[in-house]
Amino acid sequence: MSAAAAPSKRSTATAPRQSANSTNGAQSSKKLRVIDGKRAKRLTPMAVVLACIGLGLMFAAMMVNIALIDGQGELDSLNQKIVDARADTESLQRRQSALETPDEVLRIAVADLGMVEAAKAANVPPTSAYVGPVATSSDSTESTDPADPPGSTDQPEDLDQ
Repeated sequence: MSAAAAPSKRSTATAPRQSANSTNGAQSSKKLRVIDGKRAKRLTPMAVVLACIGLGLMFAAMMVNIALIDGQGELDSLNQKIVDARADTESLQRRQSALETPDEVLRIAVADLGMVEAAKAANVPPTSAYVGPVATSSDSTESTDPADPPGSTDQPEDLDQ
């Protein structure tokens, strides 16, 4: 059965070619010819390898571009955070400057902390106090008590003289 099927396929395959040559030969100036089976290979192994390498390189380039786009998105996000942080810093510096004025410090101290202004200070005249021994060996009448100022004596002074 396979032997009978093989000649019939061959005869049907050559029959249309012959009929096509005979009917189209007058109309077409091209002549058809039979190509050897070894030369009819469509893709060589080298072409397949080169195609795979080319596809791999294109895939790698695509992955690099995706990584760059993702990295650029992160940079844009960080730059926006920096801009926002600088704006917040400027706002806080302005607020700090406003809070450091003497009027604002006084207002916060009185209103928020319940502080009151102190009374005016009274001037107290300074007094002098002597520390240590003041008696000398030449003057025996003077007191050797450190609480007594120099020139004071234990004897009462005569005011009438």
